[in-house]
Amino acid sequence: MQEIKHMIYPQWTERNKRSLSLAYPSSGEHFQIAIAEDDYTAPNGLRDSSSPLWAQILREKGHCVSSVCVSSLTDLLTIQKFDGFMGRWAHFNGMARIARRLLPTLEMYRDIACFPNWRTCWHYDDKISQSYILTALCLPHVRTEIFFDCQRAIDFVNSASFPCVLKLSSGAGSANVVLIKTRQEAKEAVLRLFQNRFTRLPQNFPAGESPFDERKHSGYEAQSGYVLLQRFVPDNAGDIRITIVGDTAYGFIRKNRPHDFRASGSGLIDYDPKSIPVSAVRLAFDAASRLGTQSAAFDILLEDGEPLIVEFSYTYVVGALDACPGQWIRRGDALEWRSGTRQVENDHVEVFLADMQRVNQKQNAP
Repeated sequence: MQEIKHMIYPQWTERNKRSLSLAYPSSGEHFQIAIAEDDYTAPNGLRDSSSPLWAQILREKGHCVSSVCVSSLTDLLTIQKFDGFMGRWAHFNGMARIARRLLPTLEMYRDIACFPNWRTCWHYDDKISQSYILTALCLPHVRTEIFFDCQRAIDFVNSASFPCVLKLSSGAGSANVVLIKTRQEAKEAVLRLFQNRFTRLPQNFPAGESPFDERKHSGYEAQSGYVLLQRFVPDNAGDIRITIVGDTAYGFIRKNRPHDFRASGSGLIDYDPKSIPVSAVRLAFDAASRLGTQSAAFDILLEDGEPLIVEFSYTYVVGALDACPGQWIRRGDALEWRSGTRQVENDHVEVFLADMQRVNQKQNAP
């Protein structure tokens, strides 16, 4: 067994190197698959590393698994020799700068199956793009206004209702999400967002300071020149998080922080499936199908009992799904409940291998 020598990002730890050592099946037809290591587990946090499980599952299915690095252009020459590539990238440490170049290159110009594929993740950590998609597909969602012109934004604010929610296009765990209570606050926020660059908004924005510091925020893209305002949906003690991978749905309720309207990142999770409206699960399945995504987690609020999508993400803290007491399985138009816990990486691999088969058949077609 050859020890892995390359690392994709600093979060990679020694314990995962052992799990991703090169492994070849003794016999049988197989794919050769490159995996970029991931480990985004926070201190004392839930499990958030998929690559060791991907490698284990693929080896058990008889495929060749190799660890690869993706931090330079020459790594592309290595990866393109494989049949497929798996690599989960996050919103920090500049990972987007790599993924948004590497993945479409592999798919479009080398016909290499990827997880995530480009259609699944191009809109990740980009609430502006997500709003465009939800609007174009006419999916039920919380009304969102986006302006790239300061005067048009001010004109909207002059007739808008308050409170409303101000967001930067990037940010996770409720970062860069601020409740704007008055018209005057909204006007000040618009002016600041068009005149300055931000990577993080303080909760007292627009009054608070949040100077952009290249040394502290080199891995984040500075935001400026637009404003994103979302209608505030009252009477929600939390949100509904539905994760779709293929024909499988995982769900739980995230409760709001104390004295706060935000649920993402609170860590206050209710796993009781009886708390989740089936209409929210159906909406998430419908949205995932129309998006054509391999994997997506949808944040959903209720208004008058009807589910509305707030935003979505191709990736998530995978360990949060480990405690789900079961999953909804889509069979045609019907939903079946499957009891028992399951690690979502099994579904990742199933979807990925199905994509690999389609690519392989296309390449071998006469």
